[in-house]
Amino acid sequence: MSSRFKEEEISKNKQLRLEYVKDFVEFDDDDIQALKSAGPVLGPVLPNLIDQVYFKLFSYDPTKQVFVQRYGSLDQATGEKILTLDSSAIKGRKDFLTRWVKMIIAGDYESGQIWKYMERVGVVHAGASLKHGPPLFVCLRDCLLLFGWLETILVKTLLDVPDSMLSIEEKARTIAAFNKVLWIQAEFFSHAQEKDQPPRSEILMSKPVGFALMVVALSTIVTAICWKLATGI
Repeated sequence: MSSRFKEEEISKNKQLRLEYVKDFVEFDDDDIQALKSAGPVLGPVLPNLIDQVYFKLFSYDPTKQVFVQRYGSLDQATGEKILTLDSSAIKGRKDFLTRWVKMIIAGDYESGQIWKYMERVGVVHAGASLKHGPPLFVCLRDCLLLFGWLETILVKTLLDVPDSMLSIEEKARTIAAFNKVLWIQAEFFSHAQEKDQPPRSEILMSKPVGFALMVVALSTIVTAICWKLATGI
């Protein structure tokens, strides 16, 4: 239980830190099954969902510029870099996000390969050296904002699924599972960007992991309350 996790240990042991995060958000086999069961339902709507994500990212300059500066081409008339949503570079990024969603739904949770994959995703977006192209760094703020917005889209998408394909109870379990796994991925992003953190005694909230887990706990509670009010379950 929770008493086995000590700050001085989870801050130094990567595997123990992951176990702490999963234990805190109560991610278990039921969540894995809920995600896998939603695969056939989400598959057909996944391309539209991915398009919505990139339309959102291109709607704000801070998030759009991450792609423009990396993949944009010089406009000779203005002397500025430009990039459109129909470019081959963005198609590649959409393909990457599609793979990520599919991994979340049907990844190998049993062997732990999915956690290694999610860790790598966090590291890559935190400025790690890449085989192809310069290092990529995406502000943690924008990563977390995207996760929050993505969860909203996933909830709306699941609610639109006919009850004959996915029961209300199954929808509730799937939404809860996505909420947990999104915040676990967010923790990987947070951990990858942690640098020169002061000791616990010198700060109010010890590390980004503490704040992230507090948010996911509140999010899970709010989700459960909303479902009970809406369905009477």
